[in-house]
Amino acid sequence: MKMGQINKSYVVDTTNSPQARLRPVPIDAVRLQDSFWAPRLRLLREVTMSTQYQLMEETGRLWNFKRGAGKSEGPFRVFSSMTRMSTKWVEGVAFCLASMPDARLKNLVSPLIDDIVAV
Repeated sequence: MKMGQINKSYVVDTTNSPQARLRPVPIDAVRLQDSFWAPRLRLLREVTMSTQYQLMEETGRLWNFKRGAGKSEGPFRVFSSMTRMSTKWVEGVAFCLASMPDARLKNLVSPLIDDIVAV
């Protein structure tokens, strides 16, 4: 690869391919009930996601979304990774909710999604 050239990798959907041996499985069709992953996913859902949200609030990473949605006034604040971190958190919560419903997490993520959509 030449300097400055971007290495692109692609995900290929083989759902309709007659040659594919493996097929995608819907996330809600998988239940991890083992002694290794299940406790880690429970900790992620019950502790980590809430803690990350609290840290994003405390460090102002959610401020620009609230400001952009018209829920707060004042100047926009700039964080280099603010948007990426917040949207990756939303993605993580979505995966948690897809595998196990959780009203507390849903109540945390819903207003942020509303703000992101409004912006």
